[in-house]
Amino acid sequence: MNSRVLVVDDSATVLKYTSEVLKEAGYEVETSESIWIISLVQKFKPDLILMDLNHGGLQGGNMAITSLKKVPQVSQTRMVLYSSSDPEELKKICEECGADGYIQKTSSANTLLKEVKKVIKN
Repeated sequence: MNSRVLVVDDSATVLKYTSEVLKEAGYEVETSESIWIISLVQKFKPDLILMDLNHGGLQGGNMAITSLKKVPQVSQTRMVLYSSSDPEELKKICEECGADGYIQKTSSANTLLKEVKKVIKN
């Protein structure tokens, strides 16, 4: 069975690009423009959630991860911030919200795939 990735971002362009890269590499992909994803997560059962940090102009992604980590059926799902923010800032935010790391949106397709694979294997 292929690994499943849920991409959450308020940009339709980012969702389209990221899902195409992941699908071409053999991942099953679902996308959401909303950070209110609990029912989608329970239905799709992703191996990884790529969560936009600055959702709707706010740092909503980290709050969503903090909330999801408290839901027993979802808490073991790997969750990564997906952002173009400064890496040092992202490391700090990951520690605060319990994210399993971060991936830069500015990464090449190859780097994105390498990072996704690394997170899913851990």
